[in-house]
Amino acid sequence: EPYLLVWAGDADRQNADFLAVLDADPTSATYGKVLKTYPVRSRGNEPQQLNAEPRGDRRVFASGLLTNRTFVFDFRQPLAARLLHVDEPGPPRGLGTPREVVTLPSGRVAVTCADPLRYRNGPREVLTAAGGLLELSPAGEPVREVSAADPNVHGLILAPSGAAAAPAVDRLVTTNTAHGYAATAAGERMLGISAQVWTLQGLKLLRTVVFEAGPRGEENLAPRTPRFLRRMPM
Repeated sequence: EPYLLVWAGDADRQNADFLAVLDADPTSATYGKVLKTYPVRSRGNEPQQLNAEPRGDRRVFASGLLTNRTFVFDFRQPLAARLLHVDEPGPPRGLGTPREVVTLPSGRVAVTCADPLRYRNGPREVLTAAGGLLELSPAGEPVREVSAADPNVHGLILAPSGAAAAPAVDRLVTTNTAHGYAATAAGERMLGISAQVWTLQGLKLLRTVVFEAGPRGEENLAPRTPRFLRRMPM
């Protein structure tokens, strides 16, 4: 379709954040122009990610890092879309700082959450308070939370941020970028050095992969964006 979606925050955080629709048709007279904006009626969300792959129901999920919100839009008509739902966690939810959004085979979505709610970046929290995955229904309602804690590894920062899905092999890969994105966190972000492999169906954690440092001693810090390569035809 000849549209580009941009999930944007107000520069001075005085007005609402918004999802913008741009004209992406190079033959159009309005190519590159903003055709429509959809304010989310809240500000300072720190807009993060949209689901990368189009969904069959034409819904768009957008994550807000600092407010722990996930917004759900109905985009069956891109120039007459609407905000359907806002997931705004409270007790007894445990995960916050939503980042990447991945559509699951069931039609639900998995949202990577780097920090627990009310995370403060204390010395004990850094290595013991794992983030995880938040599973939402197609309507944006919470289904469950899955911890990224792995009993087979110790002394690692487990803070899921980036994500990539490979439905053909039933795998999801998440990267543990850093703790300390939560609005309640103090001090510097604490960088991770690992990625995790899950089943795409069921969101079962299979393995935590630790990256080794290179000659500089820092090449493994804060892995962010995983991507699956496609096998080229012979």
